[in-house]
Amino acid sequence: MSRDFNYDATDISAAYATARRLTPERRRAWWCGVGRFAPLLHEVFRARVYGIDPLERMLEVAGANPEAPLITWVRASGEALPIARARIDLVFLYLVYHHLRDPLTALRECARVLVSDGHLLVINDTAEILDSIRWLPFFPSACQIDLARLPTRADVSRVAEEAGLTLIRQGTGWRREPSRRCNSSLTKSSSTESLRSGNTATAKITDRSSRR
Repeated sequence: MSRDFNYDATDISAAYATARRLTPERRRAWWCGVGRFAPLLHEVFRARVYGIDPLERMLEVAGANPEAPLITWVRASGEALPIARARIDLVFLYLVYHHLRDPLTALRECARVLVSDGHLLVINDTAEILDSIRWLPFFPSACQIDLARLPTRADVSRVAEEAGLTLIRQGTGWRREPSRRCNSSLTKSSSTESLRSGNTATAKITDRSSRR
């Protein structure tokens, strides 16, 4: 047992065993932008990685990255993935969710391409964390723009469930005392509740019959 981590109190050994069984044929898909996570994903998972983005210029920049020569770059929208059913182990959405025109259709597509024990990882700002963004008080109109475009944590959970996914974890990447500078009804809550506001959600396939 490590002095800093009680391995016996977790199922981390099973996670390690699962990871070691993965072969290069196991696949990961993610919305890539300019591809900054591509080398890391390939290095960590040793898997085939698809970088997907609807914008040609984004893919050009991503493909020019000399550290990501083994990534398959695909131009497509989140609502229509050119990937066969049940081919992907992990779909990674980093600051993508609020850009989706139709989140429900996009998450249904994620569910469609995931294998039976696959996972969807969503990392995104949500409306609950706006008061922790220090520069917003200097741009009042920006706060209203973000309130209009950012989902709530409940929104993400609801859409994922409607898409045939089951939420297994939702959390925050940092914790900060709320300053209440954004004048948002979403953030007028107790300090404890505000501290729980987060931007990370992990969902998994549980019922393949609900997928298109």
